[in-house]
Amino acid sequence: MRRFTRFTAFAAVLAAAGAASLHAWPIGRPVALDTIAGDATRGAYLARMSGCIACHTDAESGGPPLAGGVELPTDFGTFHAPNLTMDAEHGIGAWSIQDFAKAVRQGISPEGRPYYPAFPYPFYSRFSDQDIADLWAAFRTVPAVAEASPEQELQFPYSFRPALKVWRAMFLDMERLEPVPDKSEAWNRGRYIVRGPGHCGACHTPRNMLGARQAELAMHGADGLPDGGKSPPITADRLEANGWTVNTLEEATSIHWHGIRIDNAMDGVAGLTQEAVPTGGTFDYDFIAPAAGTYWYHAHNRNWNQVARGLYGPLIVEEEQPAFDRDHDLTLVIDDWRLANDGTLDVASLGSLMDWSHGDRLGNWLTVNGESLPAFALKAGEAYRLRLINAANARVLELDPTRFGAKVIAYDGQPLPEPVTLDYSPFLLGPAQRADLLVVPQGDFALEEISRRDPFAFVSFKVNPGDGGGDTALPRLAANAIPEPDLANAKPVRLEMTGGAMGGFTEIVYKGRKLDGEDFRDTGQVWAFNGVANLDDEPLFTAKRGETVVIETVNDTAWVHAMHTHSHHFRVIERSGATVDDGRPWRDTFLIGPQQTTRIAFVADNPGKWLLHCHMLEHAAAGMNTWFEVG
Repeated sequence: MRRFTRFTAFAAVLAAAGAASLHAWPIGRPVALDTIAGDATRGAYLARMSGCIACHTDAESGGPPLAGGVELPTDFGTFHAPNLTMDAEHGIGAWSIQDFAKAVRQGISPEGRPYYPAFPYPFYSRFSDQDIADLWAAFRTVPAVAEASPEQELQFPYSFRPALKVWRAMFLDMERLEPVPDKSEAWNRGRYIVRGPGHCGACHTPRNMLGARQAELAMHGADGLPDGGKSPPITADRLEANGWTVNTLEEATSIHWHGIRIDNAMDGVAGLTQEAVPTGGTFDYDFIAPAAGTYWYHAHNRNWNQVARGLYGPLIVEEEQPAFDRDHDLTLVIDDWRLANDGTLDVASLGSLMDWSHGDRLGNWLTVNGESLPAFALKAGEAYRLRLINAANARVLELDPTRFGAKVIAYDGQPLPEPVTLDYSPFLLGPAQRADLLVVPQGDFALEEISRRDPFAFVSFKVNPGDGGGDTALPRLAANAIPEPDLANAKPVRLEMTGGAMGGFTEIVYKGRKLDGEDFRDTGQVWAFNGVANLDDEPLFTAKRGETVVIETVNDTAWVHAMHTHSHHFRVIERSGATVDDGRPWRDTFLIGPQQTTRIAFVADNPGKWLLHCHMLEHAAAGMNTWFEVG
């Protein structure tokens, strides 16, 4: 009965539209794209954003990339994703860029036949001419696969393809998206992604009996997806109602965007730049990431508790022209978890004064991207970037990238002038620090933690023979614009680190009162900067905007610490007893050993109140926090 009803409605629509609709068939604007140079790397990025690989690669059967074969069962019949490789007979190898543009943006084949709207060309009509040129450059790198695409298997009357001309006249919306002047660049880009290549509405908007999207219910969710699937509503009010912008934790929180040189109000430091967001409360973080690099975000209220439970994630800001494509750019977020005997997170030890006063909270289970002992497949002879992020509360990872021929190309999000082969081991990656490695593998290898006698391989890489289609050139990263310190006219600041177990007696002032006896246990304050525990009412120093600051940090404790400056990258200009900073790379977090002195220099160029603290999170909670102000 449902099929008959649909057929009756369809026939009525045809009659009402009449033959005149055939002449009103919208096919969009003509294109002339031969003179536009395409960027294959950016095109590959757009193709992934647009879902081309997901729909046109039969991954379940191990099919070649973009060779088609994926079945999409729907109420209208079964659609088959076609071959998009460079095969001239079965793919798109015989097409011109004009053919490609007309297919992608207008839904018209080179022979002039309309495509079914299962292909989301109404969204792709928002692609610019440069987008099309970049996509075409990317598709032309896809190896040809001589595999014919099955015919579409649709029920009548949907199998009557000429009727699509009437459908297009009635329902096709190819309106160009123009930027909204009073909205930010980020907002407009998000709108473009959602309504353009991301084609969110294709799945999250219900359709009528003729397969047209119901505009009045945009993003309200839909039934009838392939294989009987359903999509949830993603309107702003429903997302908010589902807690996407509400703190649903049992305690207050905030978010810090680690390494991003950001507007002060967005820095996320509870008690300094904002109030902690209470349970059920909201806070909108709205900022522009000014520089490409490897960063991360994490909770910054009771972070010793919340980060230990996993409240963090990577924040990758891509280059304007990405140096590595997505297949050759791997992010590895490393953490150690303290597990109880039953394999669950040991929450009972959170807040332990033993951890707070000693080497901080060390775990017993290493993961990468939340997985234990993951493995990645690489291709021999091709260049890869491995972005390492240490998200542990306190563990200093001891690594040796030279074991597999890797070179360092960036520290803490900031590129080096040239790839560097380290001439020492171990390479220490402290809490919150990041390092980008360049590796051109020739055989299987592993990333090992080497602090013990027997190295522990916590992530492995299976290297398969290359197919000759990958890029073997070594990409270069462009430097970010960071002002150089003027050491001759620098403002000197001294920071003395004291306290903790196994150290000498030290006087600590907390909230204006000198601690004594049981105060240390009752307050949990066992560390101090210049004799003061935690945030003082007065800043450690004030600086004029554009003024160079040199901070001399003296670690008069028995433990290693990881010192982080918010929103400012610095150069380590001197470190007693060490030469690992030769070349003075930009950093935002530095390690300092027991009884060591380290001098850093930076230009205080971002106005606001900025935190300076130990990123061993229990150490910070137990006193190692201070702040400075840039006017």
